[in-house]
Amino acid sequence: MQQANKREREKSGFTLIEIIAVLIILGILAAVATPKFMNMQREARIAKIKQLAQTARSAVELVSAKRELLGIPKDGVPRKLLKSQVPELKGDVNLMYGYPQWIHDLLNVIDVDENYKLYRDWFFGLGDSCCIEYFTGDGHYTIREWTNGC
Repeated sequence: MQQANKREREKSGFTLIEIIAVLIILGILAAVATPKFMNMQREARIAKIKQLAQTARSAVELVSAKRELLGIPKDGVPRKLLKSQVPELKGDVNLMYGYPQWIHDLLNVIDVDENYKLYRDWFFGLGDSCCIEYFTGDGHYTIREWTNGC
């Protein structure tokens, strides 16, 4: 009977070596998984910027089409597309060369996540180097994606 009690005591719990082995395995898994997880977050931010850029392009084309329908000239003279003319807009849109003049004019056309912020008149996104750049001139517009800081 004493031997049976002794064996039960020996079998209950884990040995120190077993606990250390488990901790080492967990440490290795964490060391491998953490960089991959961090890279996934970066890729998600880059995807958000690319999606924002495409949404901005669509908004610019929408504004240009509405301007065309309303007969507003496409020239270098500052003009306005009024919310009263286009009910889908959230506010008036300043035009230059037929396109929204500033990025904040685009914000009167598109819905954006509250995590995005306006950086100066040309940049909009998640940070200074994780954003889109928008400018217009000479009858065309440019939207660039900056993702090196995502």
